[in-house]
Formats: sequence, C-alpha cells, structure tokens
Amino acid sequence: MVTSGTALVLIFTQQGFVFAADGLEQDVSGKTVTNSAQKIFQAGKCVAFSCAGFRSIRNEDTGETKFELPGTMYEAFEQAIKSFSGDFENLAGNVAEKVLAKFVELKENKIIETYPKNEYSDWFARILLAGFFGDKPGAAQLSFRCPEEGAVSQVETANAPGFFAYAGSDKVWKALLDNSDAKLATYRKDAFDKMRSLYGPNLDEATLIAQSFIRACSDPAVQEAYPECKSIGGNMQSSTITSEIGFNWIPV
Repeated sequence: MVTSGTALVLIFTQQGFVFAADGLEQDVSGKTVTNSAQKIFQAGKCVAFSCAGFRSIRNEDTGETKFELPGTMYEAFEQAIKSFSGDFENLAGNVAEKVLAKFVELKENKIIETYPKNEYSDWFARILLAGFFGDKPGAAQLSFRCPEEGAVSQVETANAPGFFAYAGSDKVWKALLDNSDAKLATYRKDAFDKMRSLYGPNLDEATLIAQSFIRACSDPAVQEAYPECKSIGGNMQSSTITSEIGFNWIPV
C-alpha cells in the first residue's frame, strides 16, 4: 500500500487556476518510493485534478497494481462528464460517489483490511478538481474519511474566484498567511496578503503562494518544527489552467 504525506494547493483566481504539489511518495512504512511522483493530472484541455493520501496498492513481489487513486479518479471523471448538464456541483458529487464506491469495494473484497490512518488529518484521501466545464469555471475539494460507520465523502465546490484548497500542514499554511513564524520567513511572500483581499491574488501571485507553501513544507528545517510535514518533499510540480491556454505546466 502506498500513501503520500502530500502538500497540494489549488487556488481559484480571476484569470484561472493554479495547482502545485510536492513529488515525494512513500509506502506505509515511511520508505521512499520516488521523489518524482506525479500528483497533478490533466483530465481535459481545461481540466485537472491532484491527489493526496491513499494512492495505490501494489504487490511488492509481482509488481501488480490493484488500485491507483489517479486512475480511479480518471475513470470516475470520464464517466461523470458524459452526463454533465452544466451543474458543476452535481458533477463533483457524482465523481466523489464513484471514487467512494471504489474505496468501499476494496474493503468489501478484502483487498485492504482498513483504510490508512492519517496521523494529522481526519481524511485518508483528498482530491482537488478544477477547470472550465462548459466554458464555466469550477473548483472542488473531495475528501474521503472513515468514521466508525465506514468510508464517507465530503465535497466542497466553488464557481467564483476566491476559493482555495490544500493538503499539507494547516499550521504552516496559517503561519504563512498570518506571517506569524520567523522560521518561515524565507517562504513568506507579500502575495499571501492578497489571500484576504476582495479580489484575491492574480494568477502570478497565486503561483508564488502555492509554490512557496510546497517549498516551505518540503524544507527539512521547517519539518523539525512542523513534524506533520515529514513526508513531504521531492520534486515540486506546478501548473495553471486558463480559458485561453488551457492546462499548462509551469517550470519550477
């Protein structure tokens, strides 16, 4: 079973969307699988998603893959988009239901005994989805939890700029936003002040914010003070989505 203490960011701006993610992937024992795991995925000319948490199940002896969250998300999205009627909230909910059904299936078929536990959050998997759907922008955070009664999904959506979502250290994010920790001074940019402004950051400012958060969480010195970041690192990736260009990778 492979999990990821991922740092992800999604910011919805007036010009479009910004994604950023770290590249570290570890197994449940904490052993590094790769420093270049892809965590941002294009799902159409103007649509993308990113994944954190419970990522895959592989047989270490045979190499057989029994489950991959990105692949499951691709399938769920492709099925849901076929019946898309213009209601993004309904689309996001439909996608979440399909992904949740796969998680439940893994448990019912005894491929897994329990869902992975997240020491620092109450979710075991999270997906950030954004783009232009029928020429209208939309963004969503899909979180999957496991209370006593079994796995459940929670969906948050937005169709206007100002929305943001992330996975990673809440404490680091809030400290950067509030400029409240000198240990994070290297990563604290003036652009963070725009997160509380009426119109929010523009695309370039949002890119700086997202990448600064990933870099902060990936810094070993920061991880000493914020141990919840200990499984974050590797090679950062970042992208934007605009209605004019569509999905575009940003060099980092």
